[in-house]
Amino acid sequence: MNGYLFYRWFLTFWLLFVSQAVNSGDWNKMHPLSPELITAADLDGNGSGDLAIAFGLQYGMWIHKDSGAWIQLHPLSPKLITAADLDGNGRSDLAVAFGPQYGMWIYKDNGEWIKFHPLSPELITAVDLEGNGRNDLAIAFGPQNGMWIYRDNGEWIKLHPLSPKLITGADLDGNGRSDLAIAFGPQNGMWIYRDNGEWIKLHPLSPKLITAADLDGNGRSDLVVAFGPQYGMWIYRDSGEWIKLHPLSPELITASDLDGNGRSDLAIAFGPQNGMWIYRDNGEWIKLHPLSPELITSADQDGDGRYDLTIDFGVQGIWKYRVGLGGF
Repeated sequence: MNGYLFYRWFLTFWLLFVSQAVNSGDWNKMHPLSPELITAADLDGNGSGDLAIAFGLQYGMWIHKDSGAWIQLHPLSPKLITAADLDGNGRSDLAVAFGPQYGMWIYKDNGEWIKFHPLSPELITAVDLEGNGRNDLAIAFGPQNGMWIYRDNGEWIKLHPLSPKLITGADLDGNGRSDLAIAFGPQNGMWIYRDNGEWIKLHPLSPKLITAADLDGNGRSDLVVAFGPQYGMWIYRDSGEWIKLHPLSPELITASDLDGNGRSDLAIAFGPQNGMWIYRDNGEWIKLHPLSPELITSADQDGDGRYDLTIDFGVQGIWKYRVGLGGF
């Protein structure tokens, strides 16, 4: 091969390689084990997401830092992990339920463990009910104890005698204060608890999944709702309109601004037969993977303004998906 032909061959190969790298997503295997929980949290306030991970009884609870370091946080493996900035310092604390024997604990961003409650909750959701930049916790303690709010000032408030099946925080009116979207089970349906204390029945059915997402970038949350196999997947727009998004009801829905345009995309697991899809904020559907994940978590792990996906594929372990500069 003469010099000119070699140059043409090399240039063609290089352009093809760069094109594929820029215009496709990047998959990286993070860990061979399949975890029980993955929660995104910014533990050091540097603008890049860390991950709090429960690996089960044998391995306990670990932190995967945005630097790539792995740190064992606790020998026990929690039942729930929720990230919340309880003191408004810009660094996430972790609210952790270790099960009936151990109760609920707070892991502070300074490394301190604090016993928070003798009961171990069934649900913990971080919300900012008064819009002061400090998270409150909405907690379901089970049928005997109902639903409570832990305010950032240390006050406990019983919100409802029923213990919900789902609690999702969402700013539905764009006033900077969280509302709560709550599924109370088949007998009681889906309700909204407004930040002003008002209860509104939103739907007679009780969803299987509720995810908050700002799909149009207007500063007000929409709700993405899976009602189960009979009813499929719906969007409740901040305008009050219900829109059917898909006839299938997913197993997982995670909101994530994957391209950094200020509007949420959706990462969706439709089950073994249908795999994993992305629903773009422009209405486009993209099949991301033939396997359907067991967990999907969204975090901007490198601080570039675009969210990455941390995905548990079961026996295939934990993977990170990052959108390429040119798109998916």
